[in-house]
Amino acid sequence: MAYLSSGSATMLAETCHSLIDSLNQGLLFLGIKQSSRTPDQKYQYGYGRARYFYSLVSALGIFWVGSFSVMYNGIQTLIHPITESFTSNNVATEHSLTESIAASHHHLIDKESWSYSLLSNFMPDQMVTTMICNYGLVTPVVLFISLIIDGGVLLSVIKDLKEEKPKDMGILTYLKGIQDPMVLAVLLEDLAACLGVFIAFGGIGMSVYTNNLVYDTVASLAIGGLLGVVSLSLIELNKNYLIGRSIDSKTEARVREILMRRESIEAVYAIQSQWLSPTSFSITIEVDFNGHYFCKVLKELGYEKEFIRKGKDVKELMKLLNWYTEDVTKAMEREIIDIEDDIRRQIPEATFIELEPSSNLTNFRIVEYLLSDSRRD
Repeated sequence: MAYLSSGSATMLAETCHSLIDSLNQGLLFLGIKQSSRTPDQKYQYGYGRARYFYSLVSALGIFWVGSFSVMYNGIQTLIHPITESFTSNNVATEHSLTESIAASHHHLIDKESWSYSLLSNFMPDQMVTTMICNYGLVTPVVLFISLIIDGGVLLSVIKDLKEEKPKDMGILTYLKGIQDPMVLAVLLEDLAACLGVFIAFGGIGMSVYTNNLVYDTVASLAIGGLLGVVSLSLIELNKNYLIGRSIDSKTEARVREILMRRESIEAVYAIQSQWLSPTSFSITIEVDFNGHYFCKVLKELGYEKEFIRKGKDVKELMKLLNWYTEDVTKAMEREIIDIEDDIRRQIPEATFIELEPSSNLTNFRIVEYLLSDSRRD
């Protein structure tokens, strides 16, 4: 309404901004709803990345519908302003001037509602440029209401973020590591909305004060640029997580620390991970299990005594060896489950964990023993 009554490029920018914000809320809601679905046969790792997809669509909407269209309109207004030029030899009357500008702006405008302002820029040929724009009372009232609403939402979001972040971490540090695009989208959009209102007040105020609508147009370009920065930031964030961004080095170091505290783990090699949603990631870890640990576990089960007692009975010994190998596998399975539970207790975001046994030995122990000099002796 403020744009239709004033024809201001800045108010058009704010109108586009408000429209984009409203549409984005619907997209973000769809993303939250779909990402909350449980994993199924078709999507076994869940639907968590739906958040990143819908947030990416939202960011693209901000860029094309918001930033690009607003800046395009602002540039066009600078190149082809709503003006009427006349010289000392061809003076247009106030009546014909109003009609021509109204027609060029494609608005059915009441002539009584238009206010006139002259840009004091006399060219060598005594050309004078006349610009017309009527802000009225609607424009500042709409901007003030927008500031109250957007400012209240922004303060609420900042308050929630302060409550969620660790007490020993600054708010900026917390925001740099945030994985949820929805939270960042709401924060950046509300921040841009508040800054946009201040820019609009400044541009319109300068236009009224100087009788120069260039300030109004420049303000619309600034709002478009602000929307562009927000959209590109969100596009970059969502792109990284859709591609498969890995966990940070601190989290990876914590995983290594948990593993190396286990008696069953001799070494930790490669770690591969990727975020599946803002609250879950999958991780694959190559580990070298300690054979002595599992030998001790099976010894406590009584295998040592049985090997000694049945050592001369080949048939019974082979039967015992079959049991032993099966129980080694079972002991390793139980240890892996225990390790995964240990990691999840300390890092709840580690939803999918896969431990891959990996040894730096190329041969079996028995083969190395049979080929060794000590065996030949």
